[in-house]
Amino acid sequence: MCLLRAAGIALALVSAAAACGALERAWAGHWEEREVRVWVPGHYEKVWVPSEYRTIYPNGRAVTIRVRGGYWKVVWVPGHWRVERVRVWVETRARPVPPAEAPPQSMFCGSTYADFVNSA
Repeated sequence: MCLLRAAGIALALVSAAAACGALERAWAGHWEEREVRVWVPGHYEKVWVPSEYRTIYPNGRAVTIRVRGGYWKVVWVPGHWRVERVRVWVETRARPVPPAEAPPQSMFCGSTYADFVNSA
């Protein structure tokens, strides 16, 4: 059996399940945003320390000189708690579809996989 036909059969079976209401019952729920405390372990960071300048007044005129050039410094950042907002799926109890709201029956409802493959 070629892959294209296999993909078509899988798609047809998923569509049949959706028509029978099986997917509605399986995926009942909603998305919520929650705040979660996350522990961030301690780590080293590279920090840029800017140059230092000083103004001096030789002969009464202001002259700015660089005392020390900028450099990178490695500092330890201790571990800490951070609050993050995450989106989580909250499942609700699946309710069966009442007969009044039931989708129309398709030719696949009540059939088996073998029935579908043999008809194709």
